[in-house]
Amino acid sequence: AAGTWVAIGALLLAARLALGRAGAGATGRAVAAVGFVAALWAMLALGWLDDIGLLREARARGPELWAALLGHVELVAAALLPALAVGLALGALAFAAPRSAPGVMGVLAALQVVPAIALFALLIEPLAALGRAAPLLREAGLRGIGAAPAVLGVFLYLLLPVAAATRAALGAAPAAAVDAARGLGFAPGQVLLRVRLPLGAPVFLGGLRTASVQAVGLVTLGALVGSGGFGVLMFQGLGQFAPDLILLGALPVAVLALVLDAALRAVEEALARSPASAA
Repeated sequence: AAGTWVAIGALLLAARLALGRAGAGATGRAVAAVGFVAALWAMLALGWLDDIGLLREARARGPELWAALLGHVELVAAALLPALAVGLALGALAFAAPRSAPGVMGVLAALQVVPAIALFALLIEPLAALGRAAPLLREAGLRGIGAAPAVLGVFLYLLLPVAAATRAALGAAPAAAVDAARGLGFAPGQVLLRVRLPLGAPVFLGGLRTASVQAVGLVTLGALVGSGGFGVLMFQGLGQFAPDLILLGALPVAVLALVLDAALRAVEEALARSPASAA
C-alpha cells in the first residue's frame, strides 16, 4: 500500500512539473485533472486498487463518508457566505474612509493571532450562555458544542482575507483610469461599477481563493467542538491509531481545497484576460 501511494504521489508531482514547464493555463490544468480522475476511476473499476486499505475503509464507511462531505460543505458555506457579506462591507469602509483602515484591518489581523482551536474553545461558553438565555436560538442550533462555535470561529478568521481583498480590489484601478472616467462625467456609482469593479475583480478573486481554501481547512478543526465534517474521521483515526481512517478524512479535505482553488483560479485568469480588466 505504501508503494502505491508513493507511485501515485510521484505521478502527480511529475504531471505538475510537466504542466508548469509547458506553461499550461487553467484549461490545461483542468484537462489534466479530469484525465487523472478518469484514470483513477478506471483503475478502481478494474479492481486494481482493491488491496489498498484506504479504499477498503472507504467502502465500509460509504454513508458516513458522504455525510461527512455534505456536512463539511455546509459548514464551509455557512462560514464563508456571511464572511463575504461582512468582509465586503468592512473592506469598502476601509477604502472609502482611509482613516478607519488601520483600526478595521488591525482588529481583523489581531483575530488571526489567536490559534483556531483556542478561538473555538473561547466561543463555547458565550454561545452556551446565549443558548440558555434564548431557548429559541438554542432550538435553532446555537449551542456551545456543535456547529455554532466552529462556524463563528471560521467566520471571524475569514474576515481579514475578504476585507483585505476588497480594499485592494477597489484600489486596483489606475488613477488615470479613474480620473478619465470622472472627466467623462461619470458619477461615483458609475466609476465604481464601470471602472473599479471590472479592474479589481481579479484581485478580489485572489483573496476569495485564499479565504475559501482557509475555510476548508479550518472547518476540519471544528470537529474538536462537535461540528462534524471530515474532521470527525480524522480525529477518530488519530484516537484509534488508524492511518487509513486519518487519510480517509484528510484526503477529501485536500481535494476539496484544490478543486475550489482551481475553479476560482480559472475564473480569476478569465477575468484578467477580459477586455474590461485589460483596459
